[in-house]
Amino acid sequence: MLVRGHCIVWENRDQLPTWLRTLPPPLLSAAIERIFSSIIPRFQGQVMHWDVDNENMHFNFLVSQLGVNTSAYFYRKAHDMDGYAVMFLNEFGTIETPDDNVANPAKYLAKIKEIQSMGYDGPLGMGLQGHFGTPNIPYMRSALDMLKTADIL
Repeated sequence: MLVRGHCIVWENRDQLPTWLRTLPPPLLSAAIERIFSSIIPRFQGQVMHWDVDNENMHFNFLVSQLGVNTSAYFYRKAHDMDGYAVMFLNEFGTIETPDDNVANPAKYLAKIKEIQSMGYDGPLGMGLQGHFGTPNIPYMRSALDMLKTADIL
């Protein structure tokens, strides 16, 4: 069975344990390091993908606490720890509706380039969540056409 690792860390502050949200940056950084060193070795070589820094376009709690290059650091660290799996940028709102101005296809591609420009040069897959009401098929097609131009794997 193929398994996807979802997720190592999550940028949505409201989805993090209360104790983690209240840590000062040095202790938060140490706690995140422990998360990486407990999760990835446990499943290393057993998952085909890792959603590394989940929903880091709509949310940015960890980045706001730990620094602007935090996402790239997370991707490098995960890739160094488990090079077998493909790292994924997992986000919602990219293909569902043209109304999402946070994670539209152009901004999604820009986020990929940002992560790469900050030092992550490994493979990067596209995790496109589908939180659909009524699917807008023409928009989905155009969004996917734009996203397929990325050179990330």
